[in-house]
Amino acid sequence: MIQIHNLQFAYQAEGFRLRVDELAVKQGEQVAIVGPSGCGKTTLLHLMAGITLPNSGQILSNQTELTALSDAARRNFRIANIGLVLQDFALIDYLNVIDNILLPYRINRSLKLDASVIKTAEQLATDLGIDRFLNQKPATLSQGERQRVAVCRALITSPTLILADEPTANLDPVTSSWVLDVLQKYIDEQQATLIVVSHDQDVIARLNRKVDVSAFSERLEPAGQGGAIE
Repeated sequence: MIQIHNLQFAYQAEGFRLRVDELAVKQGEQVAIVGPSGCGKTTLLHLMAGITLPNSGQILSNQTELTALSDAARRNFRIANIGLVLQDFALIDYLNVIDNILLPYRINRSLKLDASVIKTAEQLATDLGIDRFLNQKPATLSQGERQRVAVCRALITSPTLILADEPTANLDPVTSSWVLDVLQKYIDEQQATLIVVSHDQDVIARLNRKVDVSAFSERLEPAGQGGAIE
């Protein structure tokens, strides 16, 4: 599902480098990306999604070489094949909840929006307890409710790969378990792959493999001034 070969990526201004000689994640695996703050967990997830490109090396997702695609092709591949849950949710303020969930179908012409997709969106919203908010804007929702909208959007295209960055960070323990139940049920039914960045030990314990990114990262000297690389 994911194969990384001889990857190098650096934030020179911040004195940070990520180096991954070989990393493979098989179809159907549920993997926790772990490590201390600043070691590059979010950076690695963005590289796997094709949001960020490495300085060198190769990243393949479902046998497609992301590092060989143009920006537009990489974006279309990501929308159609990868379900993303980002830390900032990336919801569109002027769209209501149902349209935020359906957004991949609005921005990728290869995806066909029909009645069955809308029904799936409504069912996902019901499964995650946000069906009563479908006509509301994101600004009216709590952080946890926005998080669940982002999870619904990640699943709406039936992706083969889910990449989630702290998907339960804004949720109480009961809701966190509920969201993970939905994600893992989807993964089991679709034989998809789940890769999660998390500090939550309860989340990590539910996944079947850990990848410690601190083994791949290093601080360069002299380090510049800048924000932490998650």
